[in-house]
Amino acid sequence: MDGGVAVDPVPPFMVKGKSKPVDAAAVTVLRPVAAHHPARPDDVFLGRESELARILDLLAQTRTGRGQLLEVRGGPGLGKSALVRAVVERCGDAVAVLNGPSRRFGRSASHQAVRRLLRDLTGVDPAEPAAAQVEALRAVVGRAAPQVLPWFPLLAATMGVALPDTPQLQDLDDRYRPTQTGRALADLLSAVLTGPALLVLEGADDMDDASVTALREVLAVLPGRPWLVLVTRRTDDGGLLPDADDEHPVLDLEPLRPATSLALLAAWSDRRLAVGGIPRHLLGDQQLRALAAKAGGNPMHLHSLLELALARGTVDGLPVGVEEVIGAEVDALEPRARTILRLASVLGEQLDTGHLAELVAPEGWTLRPEDLGRLSGQLVLEGPSATWYRFSSTLLHETVYAGLPYRLRRRLHLRAGESLEAAAGPPQLAALSTHFFEAGRYDKALDYSARAAERASRAYSSLEALHLYERALVCAARTPDVVPALVGQLHEAAGDAAEMAGLSAAAISHYRTARTGRRTDPCALGGLIAKEVGLHQRVGAFDRSTRIAGYALRILDGVPGEEADALRSRLAVQTAFVHHLRARHATAVSWSTRAVELAQRSGDAAVLARAYNAHALVLAVAGIPADRPYGELALASSEESGDLRLQVKCLTNLSISAIIDGRWPRAESLLVRAAEVAERLGDAANVVNVTYNRCDVLVRQGRWSEAAPLLAQVGREARAQDDQELVALVALEQGKVATGQGRVAARSAWSASGPRPRSGCSPATSSPLRPTGRGRWRRSGCSRPSGASPAPWMRRTGPASTCSTAPCCWPGACPPRRSRPSTPASRRRRARAAWTGRWPRSARRRPRPPGAGSARRTAPGPRWCSPASASGSRPSRWPGGR
Repeated sequence: MDGGVAVDPVPPFMVKGKSKPVDAAAVTVLRPVAAHHPARPDDVFLGRESELARILDLLAQTRTGRGQLLEVRGGPGLGKSALVRAVVERCGDAVAVLNGPSRRFGRSASHQAVRRLLRDLTGVDPAEPAAAQVEALRAVVGRAAPQVLPWFPLLAATMGVALPDTPQLQDLDDRYRPTQTGRALADLLSAVLTGPALLVLEGADDMDDASVTALREVLAVLPGRPWLVLVTRRTDDGGLLPDADDEHPVLDLEPLRPATSLALLAAWSDRRLAVGGIPRHLLGDQQLRALAAKAGGNPMHLHSLLELALARGTVDGLPVGVEEVIGAEVDALEPRARTILRLASVLGEQLDTGHLAELVAPEGWTLRPEDLGRLSGQLVLEGPSATWYRFSSTLLHETVYAGLPYRLRRRLHLRAGESLEAAAGPPQLAALSTHFFEAGRYDKALDYSARAAERASRAYSSLEALHLYERALVCAARTPDVVPALVGQLHEAAGDAAEMAGLSAAAISHYRTARTGRRTDPCALGGLIAKEVGLHQRVGAFDRSTRIAGYALRILDGVPGEEADALRSRLAVQTAFVHHLRARHATAVSWSTRAVELAQRSGDAAVLARAYNAHALVLAVAGIPADRPYGELALASSEESGDLRLQVKCLTNLSISAIIDGRWPRAESLLVRAAEVAERLGDAANVVNVTYNRCDVLVRQGRWSEAAPLLAQVGREARAQDDQELVALVALEQGKVATGQGRVAARSAWSASGPRPRSGCSPATSSPLRPTGRGRWRRSGCSRPSGASPAPWMRRTGPASTCSTAPCCWPGACPPRRSRPSTPASRRRRARAAWTGRWPRSARRRPRPPGAGSARRTAPGPRWCSPASASGSRPSRWPGGR
């Protein structure tokens, strides 16, 4: 399509003022015509040769399979987009190029960048219906990456299409669906892009949260792929930010030098002179120097100043700022082109010509094919269908939109919203929310914002959902006759979205405000407060959490019914958990016992499983024999209810109890099961925690060769998740393995990366060491050489072992040597004392073992899992959990 229109002829008709019938045709498709701007800013590429050479060199290095991330930073107008275009033009057919731009105007739309990447991957036109785009994507997945088909509904959701869950997705927890979406995307790209590829992510600081989560998983597999990920951004804040410890090249674009600016102006002027229509007196060296000095080395500013000077016929009185220059350049357009450009800005950074024609018609304008040609410097064709355009820059769009009169802006937004409402196909909820909100129709904006937020929540775009819920709350405040119950529901939904996004303070604020609309329903109010209690526990505000839990219990006091009993049990579990963390074992046991009784009265299997799990945990740490196997009962109930998250917690806690009793095979089998369930759940953090616990079991038994590779794997995963506490604990265990294998020199790596032991202590035992006559280390007061095998009873005792070949992972759990084996009850007492720092009187008369009473948070040893809380917090790093 080089230009013109596609038309349907209509019969001749008479109009007022004409004596003969008028021959006309109905325009069906507008096609771009020749541009009236012969010079575009990117037509001539000067001044960035060194940056271009560096990018092409990095792209060549990726052919060896070593992928890299490159950030290009620079302020508005410094040439980031022009540099990207120059790179793409020089890639050739041997390099696959995928684009994932992010637009500031559409941040409320989730998966904006991912959706564009998938379109480029499949080659589908953006004008095609969403269902057709998804089918094209399914064909690519089935052909190149059939292993991704179980997760295909997640990819379809990024395209705006909801598909039924597969069996694998039914097991996947909602919290881990965004991460799994990124993994599915990474697997698909890995299967399709087997050769050199360039992934361009422009405007990364404007990227929506859902795209950020997905693309982080793509960056995680980058080192083993022949890809160059080129990221452009204006600032160092917001959007897609690489990890702080991730070393990657960064290009900071500086303003052009004066000589380069003059050469660029000369090249642009020569192009304008070749087509005529340029005053020769403006091409003098003095005039060009004046323009270069005013632009300050900014290429966009430079080009805009040149166009403005050509339009005015003089270089005098030109504006200074980039926004002012862009505004003046827009003002210099022909009146008709300028008006259509301003009207088009209401539709966002991307627009459809059919929608634009409907928007401008009531204002007395008819969109003609030559109008888009006159705006070719401002509107760029998007896709092969010649119906979608985008503004050439975000700054241009913002400047043009800001120039619209307020009343006209509201009228246009209203018309755009009504046009979208009447359009066929699925409603564009986010766009409808924006248009009606800007138009001041808060009743409609309330409805569409709430529906768009629900859709974003289903797509696991928590930040976008939170933004839309907060917009709905603003609309509710400006709409008369809105019932308080609806406001309470919106606040609770906003709190849920904030909690999923990890914004605990915002979630607590919304939950607290939502109480107003739930005063008449004690159970609904109690459930709301239970969510707030879990969040207070997450952030460590334990006093406040117990106080609020008590307030909720008083509200529920005397309320009959199974629902009320279930809520009281949930609050009792949360209260028991706080007392358990504070080592108030008697009080914790009392509350957990009450939780079990209430859960049994409620008849809810899931609630009963959580109460059983909490009671088993509290009794185990308190060292009180249980009258029933509560841990096994909790596991059975969680399996009956299908609660995979609780199954992981139950299996982990049962394994820790087995570790205390020295039942190594049972502990290891339980941990293997816990890892499998966590894998089904999609909980990568729990998989790492469970694997670390398994390493703890292996180290306790002295199975060094089996523990070493697992510890290395856990260390890599912990660093990838930025879990510094686990990184330190893994380093400590690796030091024990090195010492147990007799590789004393290997302790230097452990001491450099992990927590340092006390002076004169072995990493394996945390006890004072002294060299023996044979040049080996052994523990003070222990006559057994460190390389000797322990006695059979010492292999069974676990934490009570005193031999350095079976190092104790419980801080201070090794007492002085005894003449006879300890009993299981004594081992539990010593293990409990080591965790809590409370030793019996007989132990206080002798020096306390190293590590006793120290901070339990970073104490090595197995990771207990907390009782399931309302906040769904992950397993803890110390007994009892967060």
